[in-house]
Amino acid sequence: MSAGHVVVGFDGSPAATAALRWAADEARLRGVPLIAYTVTGHHNDLGDLPHRLAGGYPVTVRHHSGDAATLLCAACTPHGLLVLGTRARPAVSELVLGSVSRACLRHAPCPVVVIRDSTQLRHVRGFVTAGIRFPTGAGSILVAAAREARWRAGTLIAVHAQPLGNVDAQLLHAATARLNDQGHEWLAAQLAATGVHAVPEVVVGAPEKALLQHSAHAALLVLGAHQSSGLWTGQPGTMITHCIRQAPCPVMVVPNRPGHQKDADGRHQRDQ
Repeated sequence: MSAGHVVVGFDGSPAATAALRWAADEARLRGVPLIAYTVTGHHNDLGDLPHRLAGGYPVTVRHHSGDAATLLCAACTPHGLLVLGTRARPAVSELVLGSVSRACLRHAPCPVVVIRDSTQLRHVRGFVTAGIRFPTGAGSILVAAAREARWRAGTLIAVHAQPLGNVDAQLLHAATARLNDQGHEWLAAQLAATGVHAVPEVVVGAPEKALLQHSAHAALLVLGAHQSSGLWTGQPGTMITHCIRQAPCPVMVVPNRPGHQKDADGRHQRDQ
């Protein structure tokens, strides 16, 4: 099954410029069409800028008027990808996202990648970090992260954050070591047929800190929009928003809606 097309919102701003450049590299990796949507009414001023920013990769530019989030979400399919740029904000508002980003993270039928204008756009290849609970895990997040790692010929770092509670230090150390062993076995079994090398990282404490530490040199950070455990929050929650605002790399948020995991798992099996 096709990986779907890559959609990117573009208005000529520094954040949108970074998003379009990254989207072109991602579309090239996937070998899929790239579509840039301008929905601000300023497309007459953009000229051939979208084509130049795509670095030679074919890009279709479509101009629309109306609500940006509604148009962008409608342009996406469950098998595709939506890429958005968001401007860096003062520290006092670091947990605030723009209205378009918030709406798309809630309603887009596909994974959404958010890129700040200050995001470090490293070489598209490299390792991928993901927030994944194991040994139960979250299928759609693992599938998306594994695919991104495979496209980049890189390692997948699966970060499991163990909450720090009123537990004896020795017991906590033993539980962490046991989870780490389980993580190795679980990831190896889940990804055996993909060729993706995955490394579990069990950390104690707040997930935000662990994810930011392990994405310091990553090509991409992958998170889930919803987790029933409550460890990873969504819609978008403060943990996701914090990572988008603070991570040095692009952040992908994977939806967990009825039918999405089935689609993702189906593609995962067929691509093996």
